Amino acid sequence: MDPLLIQAYLTSLDTPSDHVTQEQCLLAILTAITTGHGSLLTLVQGLEQVLTSEHKEQRAKGIKLMATVLGRLDPVWVPAAAVRFLVNFFCERLSDTTCVPWLVEGLQNLFQSPKFDDEHAEQVTRALLENIHVQSFQQTTRYNILRLTLQLLEKYGSILRTKYPTLVDGFVQAMDGEKDPRNLMLCFRAFSIVAETFDVNDQAEDMFELVFCYFPITFRPPPGDTLGITAEDLKLALRKCLTATPAFGPYAIDLFLTKLSSSSGTAKLDTLQTLTQCFRVYRMVDIEPHLSELVTSIGDVISQTTDESVNAEAQRALTTLFSRLAQALPPKEALTTEPYPALRQVLDQFVAQLRDNDLQPAVRTCRVLRAVAISSTYNALMVSRHVLPILLTRADECATVADKGHILEIMYNLFKGCSRDTLSLVADLDQTEWDSFWRTYTDKTFLFLTSAVATLVGQDQRTALKACSALAAALAVPSLFLLDEKRAAMSVIQDTYYAVNPSLQPLLSDVMVQLARAEPDVVREVTELYLENHLPLFTNTGDFDRADLLPTFTLLQELGAIPALTRPYIQVLVAHLPTR
Repeated sequence: MDPLLIQAYLTSLDTPSDHVTQEQCLLAILTAITTGHGSLLTLVQGLEQVLTSEHKEQRAKGIKLMATVLGRLDPVWVPAAAVRFLVNFFCERLSDTTCVPWLVEGLQNLFQSPKFDDEHAEQVTRALLENIHVQSFQQTTRYNILRLTLQLLEKYGSILRTKYPTLVDGFVQAMDGEKDPRNLMLCFRAFSIVAETFDVNDQAEDMFELVFCYFPITFRPPPGDTLGITAEDLKLALRKCLTATPAFGPYAIDLFLTKLSSSSGTAKLDTLQTLTQCFRVYRMVDIEPHLSELVTSIGDVISQTTDESVNAEAQRALTTLFSRLAQALPPKEALTTEPYPALRQVLDQFVAQLRDNDLQPAVRTCRVLRAVAISSTYNALMVSRHVLPILLTRADECATVADKGHILEIMYNLFKGCSRDTLSLVADLDQTEWDSFWRTYTDKTFLFLTSAVATLVGQDQRTALKACSALAAALAVPSLFLLDEKRAAMSVIQDTYYAVNPSLQPLLSDVMVQLARAEPDVVREVTELYLENHLPLFTNTGDFDRADLLPTFTLLQELGAIPALTRPYIQVLVAHLPTR
């Protein structure tokens, strides 16, 4: 390698804007290597005085040249021996802080080589985490160190687990104190891999505290931001860290409960979303000491929060928790045994509210009941068994439209929690037992709901809509109604659609669309019969009032979008068209 060529490049670096000379010298060095007039070894030899200089700026120039050449050189010109030599060379010099940015770039370029192997991965990872104080460098250098660390973990994580089991301590030090959002994205991704891949039991508390200090994320991109990193990106990445291993369970729940009491809706939402994932990952032995407080706190959010997004997330969290609690319980036991403690807590509170003269607290809590019921067949049966008899008794006692509206709201949520999507006939519960349980409540439920609809249409049409919604929800509970009762219930809902104020009809059409997805045959039979009896023959436009037909065609448009109903409706319409 021509020493003058090397010197020319190094000199050109004294004038940072002299890109032309730098590029010319670099191309000449690359050409010398690829034509056999030089090699990486002779390049290092030519840089010997520079690399051993007392002046840190000179050393940095030499390392920069080596890193730049590696980045531009086709891997075919970097043999395995050169990779091994250069990995050693760069790793040994990482204590030279001035050269670190270029040393890391050189290692990054070597990482891309097909000759970079498992041993190199261990050596480089150790050097990055043990020889560098990452947080002492500028953002760009930290980013490059963290990026290379992440890439090594992604590709060689399982190997590093065996060869470098103490990596966790070094990684914690490297990440501790990082604030830049670009770097944090790398940290969070790497953290998740470390927590999922390595044995972190001894360091679990330190690791959890390391990432929990960032929770909840409050990042707002500055005006004109070009980084492309959003608060949501950081939230999701951090959530994956916090739920990366069951080992975090003993240290997490108390802290999340504290955050759940935050007055910030955003923080509350983030906490609930994270808790939902925690309930899927953490060991029940770590969750159980906090069960009572969790049920109370999440239940309070559901019953007191008007923000629908927060409320929905709280329901999802509670559903996930109760799904874990009941996952090993045979549904058949729900018909004869007592509820487990957490479920007993929910039921006792709700039953007490349901028996109170003022039903408003029960209305606020009924979404809690729904979230629990929807979590599993066992929970749905247990909730129904303890609540439905009392609910039907209270329904018989309703003296005012307001009380009837409260009962209907509770029924709607209870039956939504016991829908076909939740309940499944299981092996230990035969069809006879299943039917027997639900048929106990059929007559009273059907009579109350259908009579409520008929009565309320003339008293309070909005409450009548509640009755229709509750009736539709009851129709979706397997075995609660027989086929004839389902048809009769659907007829009641359909008649109400035509009886209410036109401004309320869209709400009822939504109810029927939801019902059609659960019971398409029932909806088809009832609506088809109505159409056949009420649609005129379209032979003379003067024979019918278009305004009178508008509700029918609006409903047809909504229901006809459901595949099971499209063809039957078309056939009915065609039958009413004139034939030539």
